Amino acid sequence: MDDSNAELTSVCNTAKSVWEKLLSVYEQSSGQRLDRLMEKFFRSEKELGDDIASHIAKLQRNFSELNDELRRVAKTTLPDLLLMSRIMSTLPSEYFEFKSVWESVPIEERSVNKLTEILRLIEMRLPSKSTDSTALVATRKKFSRNLKENVTSVVSQVILLRTVGRRK
Repeated sequence: MDDSNAELTSVCNTAKSVWEKLLSVYEQSSGQRLDRLMEKFFRSEKELGDDIASHIAKLQRNFSELNDELRRVAKTTLPDLLLMSRIMSTLPSEYFEFKSVWESVPIEERSVNKLTEILRLIEMRLPSKSTDSTALVATRKKFSRNLKENVTSVVSQVILLRTVGRRK
């Protein structure tokens, strides 16, 4: 023990009282730990640099620690459905369409592994986010008498706009 611990325990008469004093100073009570773990689980968000698998792994680790503490303190655990719900609520906007698809899957067929697998597939299909930016410059042209040229030009511009929108 260092000097600060020796001073903390100087009034203790037994080994048991020394141990209890050190526990009270350095280790959180079960209630405090449970509150901290719940807050950590329910406040976590996907970080920009994380891929989906890493994000889900962090949530699973937090969920597992929370369930371990709940099992120890309250003799109960949270269902995996809560973990899947938390994963879904932390997804970026690119996964918006998938949320409705996942909600249509019957609850008994849902699993964290299945969710992770599908989200990884979607992530691989999403256009990569690059730091390059593309701009579209539009200029006003005189009305062309050839309707086919105008339609082709408009269609090309719409396709270009959609492509630029995906990169952002």
